[in-house]
Order: sequence, then C-alpha cells, then structure tokens
Amino acid sequence: EIRLSLVGSEMCIRDRAIVDGIIAAHPEDWAAFTSGDDKERKKKSGFFVGQVMKATGGQADGRAVNEVLARRAAG
Repeated sequence: EIRLSLVGSEMCIRDRAIVDGIIAAHPEDWAAFTSGDDKERKKKSGFFVGQVMKATGGQADGRAVNEVLARRAAG
C-alpha cells in the first residue's frame, strides 16, 4: 500500500519520490507553481495534489503533499 503521510513533519523517502516524479513529469506546471501569484499557486497546488492522489489511488494525505510542495518550492 502506498500512503503519503506525515511522520514527524517529513514524508518517507518513497512517498517523496512519488511527488518528485510528478513534478518532473509536469515541468511547466511546476514552473507556474513556483513563480505564480497566490491564485496560480493555489490552482497548481490542487493540480499536483490531484496527480498524487491519482498515483496513490486516493491514499495520499493532501496536507502532507502540500507541505512537500511548499518545501520543494522554497528550495
């Protein structure tokens, strides 16, 4: 079972790899997420969370995914 969940505010390595793979598969969307205004960032955040949910069969924790996205965007 693939499950994205927070463990001490970090996702396990396998789960983060899922997010990284989705980011790599959608570079234009990621660029819009990282450089967009708040409205664009929220829209793209929903897109990425949806992609992770799809990849995990709905087992992902949306909060955990958003946290990982924010950390990736911050560098």
